[in-house]
Amino acid sequence: MVRKLGMLVLLLTLVITLGATSCAKAEAPELEWITVGVNVPLSGGGAAYGIPTLHAAEMYADEINTAGGLTIGGQTYMLRVFSIDNKFSSSGGALFAEKLIEEQGGRYIVGGVGSAPGLGALEITEPAKVLTLSGTASLATTGPQYPLTFNTMVGRIEALPVLYDLLREQHPKAKNIAFLAPDDETGWSMVKDQCIPTTTALGWDVVAEEYFERGSTDFYAILTKILSKNPDVLDLTLATTVGEGALIMKQAHELGFTGGKICNGAYPEQWVSIAGKDAMEGTLVTVTGWDLLGPFATPKLKEVCTKYNTLYPEDLHYNGSTAYFAFDVIVKAMRKADSIDTMAVRDAMLQMGEFESMYGTAHIGGNTIYGSDCQFFYPMVVSQFQNGQSVGINIGMPREVELEK
Repeated sequence: MVRKLGMLVLLLTLVITLGATSCAKAEAPELEWITVGVNVPLSGGGAAYGIPTLHAAEMYADEINTAGGLTIGGQTYMLRVFSIDNKFSSSGGALFAEKLIEEQGGRYIVGGVGSAPGLGALEITEPAKVLTLSGTASLATTGPQYPLTFNTMVGRIEALPVLYDLLREQHPKAKNIAFLAPDDETGWSMVKDQCIPTTTALGWDVVAEEYFERGSTDFYAILTKILSKNPDVLDLTLATTVGEGALIMKQAHELGFTGGKICNGAYPEQWVSIAGKDAMEGTLVTVTGWDLLGPFATPKLKEVCTKYNTLYPEDLHYNGSTAYFAFDVIVKAMRKADSIDTMAVRDAMLQMGEFESMYGTAHIGGNTIYGSDCQFFYPMVVSQFQNGQSVGINIGMPREVELEK
């Protein structure tokens, strides 16, 4: 009898427990997802920049998800990242945008590599109210006509005043400069829209402006033409990546150029490996060559970079890190707005004022240059190649320069 009674109590307890569990499950809200896109090349020369950008976004999403997700308006959301290979092309950027919006339901983009893919996506993302925090070189991708698109990378216009202050210290007699960049939208915009107007506004003379086809390996003829103008400084701009850029440095050195030099600088070991230590000596590098574990890095930036470098086969560089930065800004703005509506999040982001980021104190500005506040500002590091190493030599705040219209 006692045994039967015990069994009855056990069965009743099990029924109550299962019922309570079922009710709890019924009451629990369904899991919701926010899809965030990354518009990058995953093959060819651009992959060296695209893959770390994608991985940095994935790492940030994993951190939020591991911590239990993102609770907005009483609903908990998990984050997922979507990307395809945009092949560094305008059509690839457009295809990415179409798939993100139509197939994935995504309304956010963090990180991007290349002006052409950015421009290709823009005419699709803006009408669909996709909030884009990306890094492209073209001025055509930002401005009042694109209220949902922001640039997260330090722009060339904002960086040049800091860079040229150092250049004048090291080359006090330098007065003129020559530009050499890729013959595509990224290169044209970098030189024509950014470098030349900023350079002339800062009092430099431009003696040469030349362009090359991406994938070229022989630059002797174009360099001979440039050097015949006797430039004091040779600037390869941010648009020239290591594949062609290091060969240009090598061949310019072989032709006897000894003036000031500026390059992209991301993946410094590759620049030295291809160009040689002597050819790179003294070359100045803007924020793209930032040593994310160096003396100018914040503790948070070092933490992010160290974690990344343990998770992925490639090291994290500045370009890739901006995807992590952008994702964090969007999450901060979502929490401030208590909404995932992109317009509400955009408005909250613009109201953040100065905020702490992994790069240091940041804010959104750029109205003087772009006609709207669409550019992120934060401390930038200038590095220099010294004895085969890229060494951080100065940190400064990028600043707005009023250009002639």
